[in-house]
Amino acid sequence: MMGGAKNMKRVLMTLLAVAVFCLPAGAWAKTSGNSSARDILIKSQVETAVSMLQVLAYKQAQGEMSLDEAKKLGADLLRNMSYGKDGYFWADTNEGVNVVLYGRKDTEGRNRFEDKDAKGVYYIKEFLRKAKSGGGYVEYIFTKKGKTEPLAKRAYVMSFAPFGWVIGTGYYRADAAHGKMTQSSDALTRATADLDAGILNILNELGNTLSHAAKETGKLGLHNEAEIRKLLQKNYNDGKPHVINSAFIDGKGMMKMIEPDQYRKYEGSDISQQEAVIKMLKTKKPRMGNLFLAVEGIKSVDIECPVFSKGQQFLGSVSVLVKPDELIRSVAAAIEKDAGVHCWVMQKDGVILYETDPAQTGLNIFSDDLYKNYPELIALGKRMVKEKKGKGFYTFQALGTKSIVKKQAAWKTIHFFNNDWIVVAYREIK
Repeated sequence: MMGGAKNMKRVLMTLLAVAVFCLPAGAWAKTSGNSSARDILIKSQVETAVSMLQVLAYKQAQGEMSLDEAKKLGADLLRNMSYGKDGYFWADTNEGVNVVLYGRKDTEGRNRFEDKDAKGVYYIKEFLRKAKSGGGYVEYIFTKKGKTEPLAKRAYVMSFAPFGWVIGTGYYRADAAHGKMTQSSDALTRATADLDAGILNILNELGNTLSHAAKETGKLGLHNEAEIRKLLQKNYNDGKPHVINSAFIDGKGMMKMIEPDQYRKYEGSDISQQEAVIKMLKTKKPRMGNLFLAVEGIKSVDIECPVFSKGQQFLGSVSVLVKPDELIRSVAAAIEKDAGVHCWVMQKDGVILYETDPAQTGLNIFSDDLYKNYPELIALGKRMVKEKKGKGFYTFQALGTKSIVKKQAAWKTIHFFNNDWIVVAYREIK
């Protein structure tokens, strides 16, 4: 054995410890009753599992272990990873042979390529087809762990090329429906939790991509422009449709490189006075800025991640410009429809990043004329800034009209890259 048994066990235990941190049980609980938020989470869970496997593939490529050893550790890792009450992972080869299914002796090692569910769906073939196309969701019927009755299930699957595997996880439709029924008495709290979970998952994905790019840029050194541009382009590609562009900023706040190429005309711009850049240069820590007008002429949010050389010398930062209203809408639209609520998301300075009523997006709840005759709303907004979560009442115009109605709101605070967003769900009350 190339790596040695003790070393292999140490690697596995380290990855499992990381997995526990990356797959918190509470995140799953936040999605009860909302299938759209669950979709976001199961995709995130699979991506996290794949990132854990990538560590093993890297070690194998570096000669620290054989391919068979890496695969065995990968199978053990997936078998031991879990989230929420009963979330688990599975893996099949590209030929349909099951590698991992929570230790089921009647399944692991068996070729499932021709398996079909109670409705005749060849779900393994669907897994392979979706994974081959870049990953996706599959609907099928499957027996729940520890049960005998097949139930409707929705999975997300993704290919892991170094091992020739397809990795998946999923949830049962009945669980989502049960969560929706049992929590209908508190739709606002549930909707706020779903909004919080969905937005934070997207931000964390962006943060992980950006952090990786910053780390790789530090390893490459600033002389390797072509490779750095590839990293910036990947940041943009991975962040679409929410990301506008990605740039490398030097230690003086000058924009040195930017991708995609239609934005290269802004290279050389001095952005040292941008709020996010100022704070990142001062603290040398990641920073998400507030809404501002970028040099590109677009209202956006700047997310900065510092870059350090191998010797820990500060070199600058890698950044992405994000369209916050579109990012938030990608989560909020389904929640608003499913829960029958409206939403807004604001910064702590009162600027609204997203509102169900698009006419209010970009306004400031504390200073714009639209809100000056509604002291209850302004007072509630100030409470939201001071208190991380809560509920309250206020009066304001009914959506799409000028009729004054009473509303109830619930809110939570998202913390990401040393900044906060306040997410709010609200509804009219009779």
